[in-house]
Amino acid sequence: MDIWLGQVGSGTQIHAYDPGIAPNNGTFWVIPIPEDSVTLGDDEEGDEHTEPSAARLHLADIHLRDATTNGNSIMLDLGVGGDPSKAHPGEVTSLDIRWNPLDRIHDAQNGFQGKFTETRATTEWSAKTGDFSYVSDPGTTSVNLFSLLGRERNGVFFR
Repeated sequence: MDIWLGQVGSGTQIHAYDPGIAPNNGTFWVIPIPEDSVTLGDDEEGDEHTEPSAARLHLADIHLRDATTNGNSIMLDLGVGGDPSKAHPGEVTSLDIRWNPLDRIHDAQNGFQGKFTETRATTEWSAKTGDFSYVSDPGTTSVNLFSLLGRERNGVFFR
C-alpha cells in the first residue's frame, strides 16, 4: 500500500508499506492472513454505512515495513543497494475491502474456466509509521473502474 504526493507514478512516493520479499521462496509482498478475515455472502451483514457484501476482506494491525518507496523496498530485499535509513517499522492499522455483486460471468474458453462475479469494490484503510499516520476517505467514496472476484481453473487443473 503506497502513499503519493500528486498523481501516482508521476508524483513523489512518500510511503511504501509492504512485508518485503520472502528470503526462502521469493514470494513478493505477500503475507498470510487469518482465515476469519475473509467473509463471503451470507456471512456478511451491512451496517449503517454499507450494504451486505458478496465478499469482504477485513484486516487490522498488520505489521509491515515502510520502505518509503517501492524501489527502495526491492533493492533492500534483493541486497542490491537501497537506503536502510529510509526503512522504518510501519503498521497498516486497518484494511477493509468489500466486493458487491453487479453481474455474473462464466468463461470456459481458451484453456481456463471459471465462475466470476463482476463487482463494485470499495476500499478503506489506515496506516502509521512513527509520528506519521494516514486515514483514507470512507470506502463509500471509492471510485471503482473494474473489479472481478471469482475462482478459476487453468493449466494442468483445467479439465
